[in-house]
Parts: sequence; C-alpha cells; structure tokens
Amino acid sequence: MLAKRGKRTALIDFDGQGHSSIIYGVKNTNRLEITINTLLRKIMEDEPLPEPDSYVIKHESGVEVIPSKSAREIEDTIDRALALYFENQHIPEEHGEQFLDK
Repeated sequence: MLAKRGKRTALIDFDGQGHSSIIYGVKNTNRLEITINTLLRKIMEDEPLPEPDSYVIKHESGVEVIPSKSAREIEDTIDRALALYFENQHIPEEHGEQFLDK
C-alpha cells in the first residue's frame, strides 16, 4: 500500500522459510549469496557492507526486499550475536550457555 502511494518501502525478511521473500518473487533464497543474515553478520563483525544493489531485490510493486535464508542460518546468526554480546559484557561462558542452548 505504501509503495503504491509512491513511498519508499522495504521488506526485510527474517523468516527462516523465506515466505515473505517468496511472495515478492524471490526464488531459491538458499542460493542467494547475500541475505539479511549475511548483513547482520557483517555488522556484528564490524565488516564493511556490500553495495545495496547486490542484495536489495526490487519488486515490480515498488517494494524493495532484503531476503532471508534458511532457519539454520538464522539460528547461527543469533547464536553468534549472543556470543558476541556475552563476550562484550564479560559474562562468564557458563552463564551464557543457557541462552545458546536450543
């Protein structure tokens, strides 16, 4: 609706099954080189981000989509984020492990 009104609209897909990406025509999300998971990892590891044209998929409706990958990759990203958080907060590993268990 916002895109139809000429507003810049982005959909960032965090769903491990990629349903939102699929609805906007993104196929084979597991084959994509750069997804939201990749971007989050680069941010966490203080790495430079790639150019938006390499990961933003522009749908004919005007919505710009940043797709996700598999649920496993999302879990790995969350685990890495939590590990970095605990490391930066100087929380002993044995206390942080309870959050990392699946």
